[in-house]
Amino acid sequence: MEQEIRRTEFTYLSSDRKTQIRAVRYEPAGEPCGIVQLTHGMIEHMDRYDAFAKYLCRNGFVVAGQDHLGHGASVTGKEKWGYFLRAESFYNVATQEEEYADAEHPSAKYHEKSHGESFLALAQNNLRANGLYLFDEPEAALSPQRQLTLLMEIYKCAKEGAQFFIV
Repeated sequence: MEQEIRRTEFTYLSSDRKTQIRAVRYEPAGEPCGIVQLTHGMIEHMDRYDAFAKYLCRNGFVVAGQDHLGHGASVTGKEKWGYFLRAESFYNVATQEEEYADAEHPSAKYHEKSHGESFLALAQNNLRANGLYLFDEPEAALSPQRQLTLLMEIYKCAKEGAQFFIV
């Protein structure tokens, strides 16, 4: 017999002390057998896991999760969206960026620059205050001087509330 589910949405203040983070909790009617914390990936949101959370809840688990800073209902506007880029897909990103360009949104012309200069330009055009950035060897595409330039961009954004994980 399926258990009744109580689904509660709520918000709490992010560590940036500015953004309300949207969270969801699913509770079974009876005594819970455990707790599951769902954590989603980049460019996702908690509603994608609604069916899975309900399945776990029907089987006795309390389930909780939140839309991370820059994701789902925790985003207050397009300027707060997250961004995902892999080095292997940069050529495709640069190609699409050129194809989508128009008079109001001119191309940054990444294909006309070296790989390192294109990467640095992309970072300079997209790093923002209060963002969350996960970098895997961002220095690999850059000369020593451009590594320092990127470091200054990271420092500037971090002073304005951005968070960086760099491996």
